[in-house]
Amino acid sequence: MSSAVLELRKRFYVSPRIPLVELTAETIVELFKGDVRARKELAELLISEPDIRLAIINAVLRDVATKSDIEALRAAVKDDIDKLRESLENRFEQHRAATKSDIESLRKAVEERFERVATKSDVEQLRSEFRRELDSVRREIDFLAREVDRLYRLVMVSVLGILISIATTILVRVLLPP
Repeated sequence: MSSAVLELRKRFYVSPRIPLVELTAETIVELFKGDVRARKELAELLISEPDIRLAIINAVLRDVATKSDIEALRAAVKDDIDKLRESLENRFEQHRAATKSDIESLRKAVEERFERVATKSDVEQLRSEFRRELDSVRREIDFLAREVDRLYRLVMVSVLGILISIATTILVRVLLPP
């Protein structure tokens, strides 16, 4: 047996009758995975050594956030929130202004359309004006009809007068020889 094997047997109190298996790091890890009590003992052994404990603490501290780290993170998050709030307020204000502008242009368009649309009173006023004009036209037509009738009678009387005059002239020539 080699001196290293003898040394291991003495150190770990392994009897010479138990064969030593070749121990690799992988086998040691597997053995610790299977034995909870042995893991706890190893942890206690490692922690009890000041140099190992200091190395473990330093390794853990690298991953642990300090108060100043948390304060710096808090300040950065606060700055990000403030920037986001300001950005959102700016966007909201832009949308509010655009919406106000849209509403104002719609209001103007509606007012323009209402100005062009006649109201009920406008329609009533136009209707009464139309009726007055229609009555006036009817009176003129009645006047013209009476005038045409008068002229017709005058023409008839004139034609009758002409016919009588022609008949008289013919009768005077026929009855009175030349």
